[in-house]
Amino acid sequence: MNTEPIKHATFSVERTYPADAARIFRAFSDTDIKRRWFDARYLDIVTDERLVFSYLMTIDGRLSSASLASVELFPAQGGTRLVYTEQGQYYDGGDQVLQREIGCGELYDTLGEELASAH
Repeated sequence: MNTEPIKHATFSVERTYPADAARIFRAFSDTDIKRRWFDARYLDIVTDERLVFSYLMTIDGRLSSASLASVELFPAQGGTRLVYTEQGQYYDGGDQVLQREIGCGELYDTLGEELASAH
């Protein structure tokens, strides 16, 4: 076998935003807004409550990972708590799982910036 074994991992990222669930949901469902910070294929949508989606990541034309992810939105004092959970298969070995978790944290920080902007 010339390829590294697939690494399987699950992680979660949580953020609380000073915005209501409808505004956060719109950041996912409005194509123009979503393209400013993320893109994916949706599998299940419950308006203002949850989204389940999948996405593939490639590096230099090679499949790097395949992920199934969910976003759940919960009321929180002063806004909405977002819980992102990703279940992934990572093909390149190394510290890719940790790098993805850090990258997703940065992605949801970018969502916070999008929500704070006056678009």
